[in-house]
Amino acid sequence: MIEHILKELYKAPAGFRWALANSGLQKIMTGEAWDVSPFGRRGRLIRRLVGFAGVFGCVRIVVAVVAASEVIRLMYLARRFPPVVLPESCCIFVGFGAGPEEQMWHAFAEDSGDAAIRLDATKPETFLAYHRPSTWELFKQTWRSSAAVVPFLSKTKLEPVASNREDTLTFAALRMGEYILHRTWWEEIEQASISQVVFISADFRAFACIDANIAPVEYHQHGLHRKSILMPSFPVLKMLTQVEADWYRQYLPQSEIEVLRPQQRVVGHRPCILIASIYEVPRFYKNQDLARMQSLLLWANQNNLEVVIRKHPRETDHFWQTHFPELEIDKSQGRFEDALMRIKPMFVVSWFSTSLVDALLANVVAVSIMQATDSRITDLIFEIPKHCLLWPIAEPAMNALVNGQTDVDSVVSDLQEARSDHSEHAALAGVKQVEL
Repeated sequence: MIEHILKELYKAPAGFRWALANSGLQKIMTGEAWDVSPFGRRGRLIRRLVGFAGVFGCVRIVVAVVAASEVIRLMYLARRFPPVVLPESCCIFVGFGAGPEEQMWHAFAEDSGDAAIRLDATKPETFLAYHRPSTWELFKQTWRSSAAVVPFLSKTKLEPVASNREDTLTFAALRMGEYILHRTWWEEIEQASISQVVFISADFRAFACIDANIAPVEYHQHGLHRKSILMPSFPVLKMLTQVEADWYRQYLPQSEIEVLRPQQRVVGHRPCILIASIYEVPRFYKNQDLARMQSLLLWANQNNLEVVIRKHPRETDHFWQTHFPELEIDKSQGRFEDALMRIKPMFVVSWFSTSLVDALLANVVAVSIMQATDSRITDLIFEIPKHCLLWPIAEPAMNALVNGQTDVDSVVSDLQEARSDHSEHAALAGVKQVEL
């Protein structure tokens, strides 16, 4: 179902796709209903205005006015920040506060031959410090864009847009102002002086950069992707897994897609479990899986396995201190791959993080405590139940590893072989593999 919907949405004109890349349509693709609560009080009011305006055929005016008001707000906020001169030759890294972002930024800065600039996609003022388009120009661009995107969203028969027209138009109204600001910013800066642009998010701000026809722009993956993501047409995508690379190849055949491969592999595994923890957001709470984690740690104790906790950089709760105060917490600030080489665990246990991918590529058995039918992972392109052992049903296989009846290399190989379903397609598509 998701594949069919995405193929239709990718048929939409490229300049309108930013308005289709929203969380509401993503939920519908996965079988959920559009939840209007993220709109907030202001968004719900605008949704009513959009519905009212639709009766009189003046939705464009509502969308344009809402977008223009957002432009005014953003430009006013930017006045508090002093201007900065953009270097004559530079490369730009656009983040948004993701967990591994610091490491990705430092690697980017070290590898860059030109001056490295770091921008935050969620903070327009970081862009406006280097260049501020005129407010009048932003108003003109907003009016012109509303004349194109509103009729498209109002008349398109693409599903699930047609069945959720008012919600989609409301999203466009709420996002258009910032989209226009970013697109105009990229159009007006001196592009010839930029040797490379890297995004680690694929939201409407990335669409703005692509729609501005910036040439040397790349997407670098930082976390596991959901099938329902509508990806901008980045010229270059650097993905973490072959499965995800194959997925996007079918929708973005003109893009160059690379699969990053680490150079290091763990040898001489220790009787140890490294738990890659996660930070909590709505719907994703570690307490939901407390009973399974308790049973896993009881099993580890019975089998004399050391347990080390690796907390997520954005993790602020006290789950481990509250429920498992006796466990060791690895406080090193280096990369997760470096921790694997130093600790040399037999197992990496997590929920659905990229640490499971890192484990397999580093020759460590990946274990998830998620259930195969858990709605939190059923939308992932990288299928956790297919590529990882699942606790507690995998206890016999883990016992065999601990007791020496099987070896880590063969188990990791079996889990990786699950990707062979895609290998022929990858070869035909010309997906590249590069070492990190």
